[in-house]
Amino acid sequence: MKLSSRVPDSHYLFRYLAFAFATKAKQSVFDFRYFPFKVLKGDENIALDTNLDSSIGRIPIAHNNLAQTLDELVRHTDTLSFLVLKDGKVAYEYYADGINGRTPMLCYSITKSIFASYLSVLESGGVISFSDALRKYHSHLPDFVANRTFQSLMNMESGIRYRHGKSPFTDMAKFWLSPDIRKDLRSIKPCCEGNGYFYYNDIHLHLLTRMVDSRISDLSVDINHNFWQHLKPTSNALFCMDSLEGRYLKMDGGMAVAPYDLAKFGLLYGNDGTIYGKQLLNSEWCANLKSSDDVRTDLEYWDLYRQMKHDWYSIFSQERTYYKNFWWGVKQDEGPNDIYAMGILGQFVYVSTRNNVVIVRQGNSWGVKGWWPYIFEELASKV
Repeated sequence: MKLSSRVPDSHYLFRYLAFAFATKAKQSVFDFRYFPFKVLKGDENIALDTNLDSSIGRIPIAHNNLAQTLDELVRHTDTLSFLVLKDGKVAYEYYADGINGRTPMLCYSITKSIFASYLSVLESGGVISFSDALRKYHSHLPDFVANRTFQSLMNMESGIRYRHGKSPFTDMAKFWLSPDIRKDLRSIKPCCEGNGYFYYNDIHLHLLTRMVDSRISDLSVDINHNFWQHLKPTSNALFCMDSLEGRYLKMDGGMAVAPYDLAKFGLLYGNDGTIYGKQLLNSEWCANLKSSDDVRTDLEYWDLYRQMKHDWYSIFSQERTYYKNFWWGVKQDEGPNDIYAMGILGQFVYVSTRNNVVIVRQGNSWGVKGWWPYIFEELASKV
């Protein structure tokens, strides 16, 4: 697999400065260029079924008093790609700035949901169990996290300290630019007592990657062979690593994927784990994600976000949103819940099984004064 690097494999602070200079301190879906990466091959001869419907672009979006059509919305929200699939076929697509359906772009935290899918394959094969404590896989872990289970980490309930922000002294920047993630995991700290709180942070991904990495000889090869290639990707996907020496996959958000292939990923969940006639994921795993069983939406669960005065607390306080297995969900009155994978710059794979709709959005910023999942929910009901 091809390797490439533009940010030096050096001390963290020097790397931080080099990255800030190269990117002008602004995140982009093309930031994978500054990291070494592995290539997961796609096939340009494979295509998605298409049944374009121009009327979809004229659908009005009422959420948060936007009062715009879909066409107007995507043009004014820093959106680079927007796909709507109905009944498994592309019914609407929009691109900007030279992007097309085969252009790989960083999908950031959608990577977490892709990794979760791979973990479900490992569990079905008996390689791991979500009820296992981490100490079963690694003997040198801090006590406060060693007894946590895979499941608690996949629900972001482990109580690990995580400092958000872009300064060089935050955990967010440190782990994104670390040349040696394995080493940095040794210094993690607890943020609160107990494990009954939701606290979204990337260290959960790095810890679980470390657990699996200890049992799989080459994680990128195994993910590609046992999961990714079954989607029959149309384009190469790029998987960033911490450094050429460490070669540790950036599972927190380091996968670059083309819009068409994110759509296939969404279709996999829309079809309850089946793609191209193969049951790739356990149907019970997919159904569980869309179920309100064993999920918490109560205010106490989101209380750390109230304390931080986080913008998302206004959404969480409506008690419709939940988080489970590195996926987000929004409760529905009837039928299975809608689920979505979400990245920091407004990357989304939204799956509405009851409407047989999959929506993909990628951009260089959030771009809208509103909550994209509610926009997708409205759109899915109108397509």
